[in-house]
Amino acid sequence: MRKRLHSIRLALIVLLPMVVYTPSRTLAQSVSVSPNCGTRETHFILGGGGLVPCPKTCPDSCHVTSSVAIDGNTIFRSPDCQLGFTIDLQDVPGVGCVACTLSVGVTHTVRFEGDTELANYPAIPHQCAMTTFHVVTAAASGDPWTDGLSTSSDSQYVYVNFNPCGICDVAPCDSILFIAVIRPRKQVGGQLLPMTYAEQGFPKSAARDAQVTQAGFAVDVPPSAPDPYCLPKYKGMPLYSVGSRDGSCHAAECTDSPSRGPLSYQPEVEKIVLDFEVHAQCVAGEGLGQWLGGCTFSWERSQIAPGTLGPARFKFDTCTRASSSQQFQDALKLWQSLHHEFSLPLPQRPSSGGVACN
Repeated sequence: MRKRLHSIRLALIVLLPMVVYTPSRTLAQSVSVSPNCGTRETHFILGGGGLVPCPKTCPDSCHVTSSVAIDGNTIFRSPDCQLGFTIDLQDVPGVGCVACTLSVGVTHTVRFEGDTELANYPAIPHQCAMTTFHVVTAAASGDPWTDGLSTSSDSQYVYVNFNPCGICDVAPCDSILFIAVIRPRKQVGGQLLPMTYAEQGFPKSAARDAQVTQAGFAVDVPPSAPDPYCLPKYKGMPLYSVGSRDGSCHAAECTDSPSRGPLSYQPEVEKIVLDFEVHAQCVAGEGLGQWLGGCTFSWERSQIAPGTLGPARFKFDTCTRASSSQQFQDALKLWQSLHHEFSLPLPQRPSSGGVACN
C-alpha cells in the first residue's frame, strides 16, 4: 500500500520509576481515563501517578504500593516502588479485558490508592484519587467507521476513512494516521499460497521480503520508508489527509491503488490476492498512542490466459473498533525490528486529573 498513512501488543503497561525525594516539592496524585466515554470495545487508557516517593532506598528501607479499583473491584496492583502506571482496559496485565465486563449505561468510578511505607520514619498518610468514566452503547457512542471503506467510480482506488467528529470514545487528538499490513497470495490449482515479492517481480524484492512474517504479512510501505504510516504522496498525488478531534475536527483518510501487471503472473498463477488490514492511531495530542480500530479488505485479479488479465476488484470485509489481529501486530513488530530509528507512540500518563477520594 503506497502511503504514509501505533511484542506490539495493544495490552499496555508503562511503569514509572521511583524518583528522589525532595521535601520542598510535592507531587500531586492524579488519575484519569482517556477517553472518558466509550463502549466495551473502546481502548480506555487508565493512568495515574504522583504517589509520594521514598525518602530512603526502595525497597530496602521503604516501600511504595498501590492498587487500582473500578467500582470497588481491584483490577491492578503496581510492583513495589512504582509511583505511577498506564494500562489499557482492553488487556489489563494478569486480568485481561476489563472493559469487556463493564456494565453498559453506567458511570463507573476508578480509585487509585497508594501507600509510602517507611522504616523508622514518620508515617505518610494514605493516598487516594478518583475519577469516573462512562460506558455506553455503540449507538450512543457513534461509529467513526460508518464510511470506512469505499472505492473510486472506476474501482481503481480504495479509500479508508476514519471520522472522529462527534464520537464520544475518541479522545482529543491532534493527528490521526493509518498503518496497513498486506499479505500477497497466489492461487495455483485452486489453492491460495504465499507469494513473495521476488515472485511478483518487485524491485528491491529482497528488502521487501525481509519485512514479511512467517504468516505472510508485512507493513505496507517501501523498505526505505522512515515510518510505517500511510505515505503522504505517490508520484505527486496526495494519498492521505490527517484526521483530528480537536477544535477543528475532521476525518482522516488514506488512499491506495493496488495493482499487479502481467509480469507478476507466472503461467501457472490463476489469480493474485492482496489481503489488507488497516488501523488508525492517534499520533499527537491527549490521545497519543491510542489505537482507534480498523478495517480489513482484499484486492484480487485473475489471469485469464498467460499474459492476459481480467478486471481487478475489491472485496470489503468489516471496519470495527476492535483490536488489531495478531498477524498485524507481528508484522508491525518485525518492521520495527528492522527500523530502530522509529519509535511507536505510546499512551502517556497524564500530569493531572481526578479528585481526592471521599
